[in-house]
Order: sequence, then structure tokens, then C-alpha cells
Amino acid sequence: MNEEILLNIITGLDFIDNLYDIIRLVDPREKKVYSYFKPEKQISENLSVCYNVWEKDKICENCISMRAYNQNKTFVKIENTNDRIYTVAAAPVNTGESIMVIELLKDITNEGIIDITGMGSGEISKLISHRNILMVKDSLTRIYNELYIYERLPHELLKAKENSENHNTVLFRIKVKDIDSVNNAYGYDAGDFIIKEIAEIIKKMPKNREDCVSRYQGIEFILVMQNINENQAERICRHLDKDVSESEFIFNGKNIAVDISIGYTVLKADQTVGESIDNAGRNLYKTNYHIKINIGDNNELFQKAQLTPREKEVALLLLQGETNSDIAKILYVGLSTVKKHISSIFEKTKVKSRTEFISKVRS
Repeated sequence: MNEEILLNIITGLDFIDNLYDIIRLVDPREKKVYSYFKPEKQISENLSVCYNVWEKDKICENCISMRAYNQNKTFVKIENTNDRIYTVAAAPVNTGESIMVIELLKDITNEGIIDITGMGSGEISKLISHRNILMVKDSLTRIYNELYIYERLPHELLKAKENSENHNTVLFRIKVKDIDSVNNAYGYDAGDFIIKEIAEIIKKMPKNREDCVSRYQGIEFILVMQNINENQAERICRHLDKDVSESEFIFNGKNIAVDISIGYTVLKADQTVGESIDNAGRNLYKTNYHIKINIGDNNELFQKAQLTPREKEVALLLLQGETNSDIAKILYVGLSTVKKHISSIFEKTKVKSRTEFISKVRS
């Protein structure tokens, strides 16, 4: 008898009406709201984009609807708009055609759950944002964590349908090599130091607000960049490799040698998150700059000749036996530009041929 009474209460509309202020059906991959229940209480004029309800112009960092979709579980968080605070519960539902998410919003501003006495809307927003971002930030590096990757990339894969040849979304996978050797030789604190330093280098790469960097599987990083082509992706790989090879990693007075591998893939709408990450790991960029450590910066001839940064790059590639055409492709410059740089290098180093240049550098 009591179970029947409880069932009638739960399934009655009055129960739902009293428990939540807003209910909406969301596709978290598309970031699209399909329908509202009790629309007269909506807190946003734009019904179509899910995060607009919070007066944001970018995707929620702590997207519990995507988490509910991925893990087939219910999750709860706190959000705010202006000076109002809401609890948000997200639960996956099978519509018969696809998996979507029901979001249940409740205004708790005056419930005393969070003390906002004397706070302005900006302070409230900062407080809630801090709580939410802790869920998706890596505690060591303070960049996004692996959870964020799997909650962000499904949307990027859907967007890939709209990409063009020169406006792709590219995923880079960067791995720190031989970190176990560093841990064994210098201790785990040294390994953590290296991971943090590499993260700081990678954090400089994003160019727009939709680009993001995440830590992945402990010793790897995922960098997602928007609106670039494959030539630009190669250039980014080159810059990352160069930045790491030219950096000093000094821990407790010891200069630790650090190397990375970099791979990338253009996101495709017909791929899964896992497939995209695997593809990036297989498409490794061939690094060109490690010779610089041993020859470029420390060579007396280079210092005396006062080569420009670009001339040093060309000189290093000459030392590696690259042809003029190869150098042009690697540096994304014209063949005539390469010839001018080589002529300048020969003049500054007082040589007349490649053979003489290589012999003089290595002597």
C-alpha cells in the first residue's frame, strides 16, 4: 500500500513541478537543447544552445551532461547566472533513437546552501567557476585533466563535419620520453618537475579561446587547436620540438636531458575519441632540432659568424644533409629564400660549398 502511494507521488506532475524549476532535454555532444518543460520559468531567451542558459559564450568546462552521457550515470553540479545559484542534475535517457540527457535545474539562491551574503554577481560567478573547474583540472600541472578530453572531444568531432581544408581542428599528442629513467636516476619529484615544465611550454601554443591543453595518461599531453591546416600543424610540431630541445631542465642543480615525441591528426566526424588519439600517436612528426644542442648553440663558428635564427635553422638542416627543396618544405619557405640564406651562411662562415661548410663546422 505504501509503495503504491509513493509511486503515485513520484509519477505525478505536481511532484516534479515542486522539486525542480526547469527541466530540459539536451544532446551534450551537439550542445543543443531540444525541449523545455515549464518554459515559462526559463532563465534564458536562447533555447537552442545549452550553455547559453548560464550567459556564457563558450562550452562549460565542467560539463556534467557529457559526463552523464559517457558514463551512463547521474551527476550533479552548481551553476549560476547573474546573482542566482542553481543546482543542476544530469541523467542519461534512451529516447529509442539515441542517448540524450535530462537536465533538472533548481534555484537554491535563498536556501542557504552556499553563503553569498554581501557578494556581487562577479564574486558569485568566480566562486562557482572555481568549484567547477577543480573537477577538470590536473592537480600537478593545472592544465585540463584526462576527464576533460573525453568530455570535450565528442563535440569537436561533430563540428569536424563543417571543417574545410584550411580550417581543421587538429589534435596533437605529445609524449615525454624516458620519464622512467628520469624517475630512477633523480627521483619521482624530478619526473613531476619535468612534466610541469613541459606543460608550461605546451600551454604557450593555443592561439584562440577554443584551443585547449590536457594531461593524458600521466606522461602525455593532448593539445587541440582550431582552424589550422596541415602545414600549420607541421609548423606547430616543429616549434614544440624546438622549444623543448632548447630548454634547460635543471632540477637540484642537475641539467636533465628531455626528449619528446609529437604526433597529430586532423579530427574527422566519423572517428571516435579513442581512434583520434590513437591516430595522432601513429602519425609521428620527424624531429629535426636535437642536433642544435650539440652543434648549433655551442659551435664557435656559429657564434663568430653571427648567423640569424633563420640562418641557424637552415645551417642545421644543411648539416643533416637536407637538399634545398627539403629545407624549403621543412621551413615552409620558397626555394629562392633558402638559396639566399645558404649564400649568406657561406659568406659569413667564409666557405664556398656545402662540403667545405660541413667540414669547417665539425672540425
